[in-house]
Amino acid sequence: MKASHVRQDVPTLLDIAWAAGIYEGEGSALVAKKQRSASISVPQKDDWLLLRLKRLFGGSIYRNVNRPCAIWYVTGARARGFAMTIFSLLSLRRQTQIKKMLLQGNHA
Repeated sequence: MKASHVRQDVPTLLDIAWAAGIYEGEGSALVAKKQRSASISVPQKDDWLLLRLKRLFGGSIYRNVNRPCAIWYVTGARARGFAMTIFSLLSLRRQTQIKKMLLQGNHA
């Protein structure tokens, strides 16, 4: 795993609740069809928010020059771990999305 994808800080309970709120409002969970790998992403115009997610949970930040926002994303085991960490704090709708991702994603 690339060092840049690893978290830098250990999230507190408050950090986890904050991340769940961010994910609830802006995030998405899916399974990449080609790799069958779990993926979570959060688009945002404010870089500080994405940088904080990356520090707390690892992952990467992708910037597209054609769009006004950047995207924080995690894949594979890191995505599943993030999803399970915030799961109990999410709405039923978001929990259903996470369950679908966890059932469809590669668990290797």
